[in-house]
Amino acid sequence: MEPNQAAIVLARWLYYGAVMVLFGSSLFPLYALAGRDPTLAVLPRAANITLALAALVAASGWLLGFTATLVGPEDWSDTLKAILLESSFGPLWGVRLVGALLLVGATVLRHPTWIAALSLILLACEGWSGHAAAWGLAGSITMVVHVVSASAWIGGLVPLGRFVRAAQQHRCSSTEAQGVLLRFSHLGLAAVSLITVTGVVNTWRMLAMAPDPMDAYGRVLLTKIVLFGFMLVLATTNRYWLMPQLGGPGRPLGALVRSIVMEQALAAGVLLAVSALGLMDPSM
Repeated sequence: MEPNQAAIVLARWLYYGAVMVLFGSSLFPLYALAGRDPTLAVLPRAANITLALAALVAASGWLLGFTATLVGPEDWSDTLKAILLESSFGPLWGVRLVGALLLVGATVLRHPTWIAALSLILLACEGWSGHAAAWGLAGSITMVVHVVSASAWIGGLVPLGRFVRAAQQHRCSSTEAQGVLLRFSHLGLAAVSLITVTGVVNTWRMLAMAPDPMDAYGRVLLTKIVLFGFMLVLATTNRYWLMPQLGGPGRPLGALVRSIVMEQALAAGVLLAVSALGLMDPSM
């Protein structure tokens, strides 16, 4: 992979990660906390602002990197103007950049509804870019469902980890943590089902076959699938082994915190694979 492509992959990775965490964490209190103190789970204002700024910077870097792949350094400004004002990509990039800028404002104003709405718009943009855009409306909708479902699960792992750690530090009870974990697992089950179905549809549309480990695209896609599988194993372990132990002997809260951190690390790996796949040719 060329240095410029590597920079674009990193920019996409940072962008996806920041927007997904903002989306998932803004939804978390609505379905998981059931009126409990949200400060035990939701991200601090400074963290939200940092994530929104990271999304804005990463989107700008992604656009500049994409522009640099089309032209040499001597006329990149003219090409950038053409992309934004004359190409079919222009409106999409306009929504990304303006949406990311507004997202910064929403985090500064501490407006969770606007954070969720703007993050959702930014995530929905993925349905009209990359490989999905070539499949028409059905492909776009499938990709939007895939990305939003993944964001609700992956982004929700951050406030979930904060809440379980609060229970470990005795700032809330194990019974409260068990209720929050149960509600999150219900959301996770629905999200994983949608991720799996739409992922299979997307793969079949692109490849018309199972991923081939002999080509570069297939290897990266298989890596993504394996990491996703490990996330499912950890999520299943949390739900059916560690969570029922809450309130009993031993230290299941510590094990849960470690498991959730591992899920977050695996999710970062999945997003890195996704960021690379968007720049790769499925036929190679």
